[in-house]
Amino acid sequence: MVVTLILNTRLSKDERSYWEDWQQHKDPEAGNYLVERYLPLVDYIIQRFAFSLPKTVDKDDIRSLAYEGLLDAFDKFNIERDLKFETYATWRIKGAVIDGLRTRDWLPRSIRDKVKKIEKAYIELEQQNNASVTDEDVSAYLGITKAELNKTVAEAALSSMVSIDEPDYNENDPSGKYNTLEDKRGRFP
Repeated sequence: MVVTLILNTRLSKDERSYWEDWQQHKDPEAGNYLVERYLPLVDYIIQRFAFSLPKTVDKDDIRSLAYEGLLDAFDKFNIERDLKFETYATWRIKGAVIDGLRTRDWLPRSIRDKVKKIEKAYIELEQQNNASVTDEDVSAYLGITKAELNKTVAEAALSSMVSIDEPDYNENDPSGKYNTLEDKRGRFP
């Protein structure tokens, strides 16, 4: 779905009136108008972000963060400066999404960077060798020990969390979102 944005350099008289009503009086009607007017901008930015994020990131979380950014832009935009709101809001929305995702990510950025380097090394070596590569090959290529490689991969594996509030099993759909595994060696059924 392609979202068409209406970009205009000057505010119409009616739109300026809505902006003034919102900024001076927090008029709900003006706020509703502005939200409806600029909602396509939020959808456009969310679509752009969705391509670069891991599948573990919930799209509803991104949408919520983007809405927060839009509302923040409404409050901080200065209509007297003769700037396009779309440009200003785009930066505020992107910033809100990035900041929100960073605060929700408990894995340190240094580990994320190491994981990216490891993934890149696997890809490069596999393309060079035209075959699968071992952990030893990758650790030698990166100049780290195999233990360091395994530790980084293990730490990154812990970054994918599952909500304890989400049902893991549905009686009507036994395949569910998560499969329940039976421990046949355990003492309890």
